[in-house]
Amino acid sequence: MKNLIISVTIFVTMIIAIFLSTQYLSRICLDLTKTSTTLEYQITNEKWKEAYGTSIKLTSKWNNYCTKLSVFVDHEEIDNIDHELSQLVQYTKCENKDESLADINIIKFYIKHITNMEKISIQNIL
Repeated sequence: MKNLIISVTIFVTMIIAIFLSTQYLSRICLDLTKTSTTLEYQITNEKWKEAYGTSIKLTSKWNNYCTKLSVFVDHEEIDNIDHELSQLVQYTKCENKDESLADINIIKFYIKHITNMEKISIQNIL
């Protein structure tokens, strides 16, 4: 009986931890997506000084979240976003609209991909 109680307690704790970590990851990705959308708007409207500041802000947010995300997310995806962010900052600094928009869309795709890969679903379990 004692083993059953311990097993059930561990199982329930794991389920709660999975739920909370998924919610935390979703919250992080939502924050990054909002900032990315703001940056995309600024680039589209050629507000380059604001876009450069927002790209620095996005990079700063990413660097703060990066260590926490490494627990949940594949390191290759983190490296991809790091790479694209470093390019994006330079593209906004040089006022290169085409490359900036391409990079911000790639970043948004990676963030969405992280969210989809970490959701609890049959596809992700199998």
